[in-house]
Amino acid sequence: MKGKIFLFGETKDSLIPMEETPYHRESVLQDWLSNYPELLPGDQINPEDPRRWLLVKAEMGVPGCENGPDRWSLDHLFLDQEGIPTFVECKRSVDTRARREVVSQMLDYAANGLQYWSMERIRQLAAEVSESPLDKRVSELIISDDQEAIEDYWKTVESNLREGKVRLLFVADETTSELRRLVEFLNEKLKDIEVLIVEVRQFSGESHTAVVPRVIGVTEAGRKNRATRPSRGTPWTEEEFLRTVGMSDNPGNSAPIRSILNILKGRGFQVKGGRGQVVASLDLVISTETGMVRPFRFECAGSWTRLYVYFSGIRPIREDPVKRQELIEKLLNLGSSMSDNPQYPSIDCTVLRDADKWDDFQKMIEWILEEGI
Repeated sequence: MKGKIFLFGETKDSLIPMEETPYHRESVLQDWLSNYPELLPGDQINPEDPRRWLLVKAEMGVPGCENGPDRWSLDHLFLDQEGIPTFVECKRSVDTRARREVVSQMLDYAANGLQYWSMERIRQLAAEVSESPLDKRVSELIISDDQEAIEDYWKTVESNLREGKVRLLFVADETTSELRRLVEFLNEKLKDIEVLIVEVRQFSGESHTAVVPRVIGVTEAGRKNRATRPSRGTPWTEEEFLRTVGMSDNPGNSAPIRSILNILKGRGFQVKGGRGQVVASLDLVISTETGMVRPFRFECAGSWTRLYVYFSGIRPIREDPVKRQELIEKLLNLGSSMSDNPQYPSIDCTVLRDADKWDDFQKMIEWILEEGI
């Protein structure tokens, strides 16, 4: 039996019955989600902190191998305010494929997308999806227009991708009890991956159309399993940061980081902790004639710890393109990643455990300090 909802007309004496109707095409629901992401009810997914959405791309290509062509197409990729990649796949109730096939398809998308998508591609696609500047959309998402907070957001997205912290949403007009049970099971058992169904039922009557979204699969056990980390009210301390590094997948990074901190503090640098709740960070700042500058920053999240070199905080780099190129070459010799952001390349701290790399790194630091900050 088809469901009904009722709308009052222009007067309360006029009641308009609206009967549940199927979507004529899957693309109708896909287009609605692209234009109205709020149809994914963020308040039902997390009542304490309702999810907000940033669309990266509809029909997001998913490659099946490194540097290979797209093998699949995900209906939508969204990001929420905590930088959690949210995979959305739409299905109509008339789709006769087995529930295992639908879930398997989504897991293929997630496994390969996490493996082969680059942050550069995600940011580029997100910038192309709207006429509004991407920074403006991100600032509205995280409710902050601070440029550093916006960059920290993208680092959090990258961390979530690396750690496999994602959300999988099956969106349909109606779902089977078998799929619901399977989704609830996955949602309770998986620690880093949230799996949910969003039913978006369509109702039509006279000249009106209404849709009613409902989240299925949220359980108390699942909520506790992925409890959102509270926002940090205080900056990270040096010891908190080093303890986090020690608990990471590369705890051996602690020794070179301690040595770097001691070297820089001995040369007048101060340590300032960041406030990121996912990415632990320490800034190395120093007073100059023009004020405080930040040439270096450590960041740690899960399996990675990196040292970022901020060109804007190093005077010779700002003023002398020859010196800038010389520093770039020194960074490249250490295995620095220049693709993250050309203004602040980063070094994987794991390489500093190599004696030769460590010597080269110390020479680079001394060169920077001698040239003048």
